[in-house]
Amino acid sequence: MFKIKLLLVHICFASYLLSGDIYNLPKPYPLVNSNIEKFKNYSLDNKGIPLTEWGGDKIYYPIAISQIALYYYAHFYETGDLNSKKYFLNLAKWLLDNFKDNGDWGGVYCYNELYGSGYNLPNPWLSAMSQGFILSVFYEAYILTDKIDYLHMAEKVLNSFDIYSENGGFKSDWGTGIWYDEYPTSPKKHVLNGFIFSLAGLYDYYTYTNSDKAKKLFLQGIDSLKEHLASFDAGFNSYYSWSENPYIHGIASMVGNKYHDLHIDQLLWIYYVTNDMFFKNYAHKFLKQDFQDINKLYGLNNRFQNIYADYSIDEVNFGPNNLKDSNWTYGKYWSTNKFPTTLIVEFSRKINDISELVLVTTGDNIEENDFNLSIYYDNNTTENAKIFLSDRQEHRTRHFKANVHRFLIYIDNNNSKISKISITFNKHDGDILALREINFYYDMSEEMEFLLKKYIIK
Repeated sequence: MFKIKLLLVHICFASYLLSGDIYNLPKPYPLVNSNIEKFKNYSLDNKGIPLTEWGGDKIYYPIAISQIALYYYAHFYETGDLNSKKYFLNLAKWLLDNFKDNGDWGGVYCYNELYGSGYNLPNPWLSAMSQGFILSVFYEAYILTDKIDYLHMAEKVLNSFDIYSENGGFKSDWGTGIWYDEYPTSPKKHVLNGFIFSLAGLYDYYTYTNSDKAKKLFLQGIDSLKEHLASFDAGFNSYYSWSENPYIHGIASMVGNKYHDLHIDQLLWIYYVTNDMFFKNYAHKFLKQDFQDINKLYGLNNRFQNIYADYSIDEVNFGPNNLKDSNWTYGKYWSTNKFPTTLIVEFSRKINDISELVLVTTGDNIEENDFNLSIYYDNNTTENAKIFLSDRQEHRTRHFKANVHRFLIYIDNNNSKISKISITFNKHDGDILALREINFYYDMSEEMEFLLKKYIIK
């Protein structure tokens, strides 16, 4: 079987060699782009290898090194820049030189236990995320150099996906399926984005080598992702990871982290390659939950054109614009000490199928009878919506507090488009009502298709 795969990749290499056309090369790993500028300030050793700062030290971190290599390959592929090709091959060689061969399997280990990270890691340890990246790096490096060692080691990387964490690998049993862990920690902590990154490496390798094993490992991962994706749904956002201890899950967009947006993008890619509507529907659900971070990263228009308040304690510093700054955990907020006070939310486009309202306070609770919700339709009619509190969660970031309230919205007119909504706060138990962020869940199929274009174009 390996000889058949070897013949296929030799044909790919010969095609590139004869034509000199970079577009005969394998396409870049799917979940990176060609933006190498963000790595310009990375610390490097005397051979140009990236160093990651951790705990006051600078370490060789295989996840970062392999991911940066993929970005430079993508830049070479898209631009033909020979400096990017040279740097990619420099990083690929470092990964090959630092490959630990365990016989039938192996990988590039991290020799730092990441003290203070919350993970209880062995030393050394393997990551499914870096191993997935390295599958693509080694295949791409082989096509560029025709050095067979890259292919031989890629096969051993592939075999590492069968090795459990207890035996020095990163595989875990979870439910009826498996999980490829970004961090083989004890107790288990299953990270969503790292798992999907590893699946993309398996898929990429299968695409270009026709490896039955890579396909099998990928499909096993897809089945497990379907089984467990609901475990990462926090109702108003996604969880960064899952563990048996709910206090260490971590909300994906906490403290400005962009992992929730990454989850959306990754699920759209999974949908694109599997054509399974389950993943598209979950991506849509997570997109509805997003506090507009994704707009900045992927070029979507802001949901809200304007938010007005008929009263604010401090319009300049704590006005209603703070309700759409994407920061729901700490920092600025809008506040009022006058009741009733009305917020007017104008949408950037006409919306429909509205289902929920999310209000995030600085710590106080809001009840469903504390406010009224009025819906303004594009046919100049108005409706008072029925609202029901469905969920309340308390989250803390250092000494900051955020109480997240989800209210179900019921309306009679489901045919007309909505142009704006007013929220009138009639009372509050405290002297001051302070809101960090608001969100509405509605149909975002239009935005979904925009995000999917990046994969269709590829």
